Amino acid sequence: MKIGIRDLKARAPQVVREVRETGESVDITYRGEVVARLSPARESRGHGDFVTAWKHFDEVVREVGKRTRRHKGKTKTPAGWRRDL
Repeated sequence: MKIGIRDLKARAPQVVREVRETGESVDITYRGEVVARLSPARESRGHGDFVTAWKHFDEVVREVGKRTRRHKGKTKTPAGWRRDL
């Protein structure tokens, strides 16, 4: 769906309601050219996704920790460089 900026100004509440209910985006035009897009917010942006994101972050940290411990003795650390000097 496309709507001109002036029509949007006059009908904003109805257009937002339509986007929310249908889940479809609306292109906003100015002099016939699309200049913006009104899209529905993703419904998955709730508290549950925040918790899921942190759980995923914890998993990534654990995996990085495993890889780091695996390769720890194979590279010199800055402390090891100082011993060589």
